[in-house]
Amino acid sequence: MIEKQTKNYTLFDGMCWPTPNAATSELEWKLRYSTVTREEQLIIASVIQSYKALVFSTQKKRNYVCSVLKEAARQEASND
Repeated sequence: MIEKQTKNYTLFDGMCWPTPNAATSELEWKLRYSTVTREEQLIIASVIQSYKALVFSTQKKRNYVCSVLKEAARQEASND
C-alpha cells in the first residue's frame, strides 16, 4: 500500500499526500504564533491542496486515502 514515506509526505498509488504527524502539528502552531520558512510555506500549501482534493473526492476515495494516511502516521509513531 505505502510505496514511500518521508518526514512530511506519504506516497502511494501514484499519489503524494502530506502525512498527519507531529511535523504538521508543529507547522500548525508556527503558522498561528510564529513565522514560517519558505519550505514550511510550501508544505502548508500542500496540506491546503490536499484538503481541497479530499473535499471534492468520492467517499470511497476519501476513505481509502484517510486509511492509508492513518497507517502511515501509525508507522511513523511506532518508529519514534
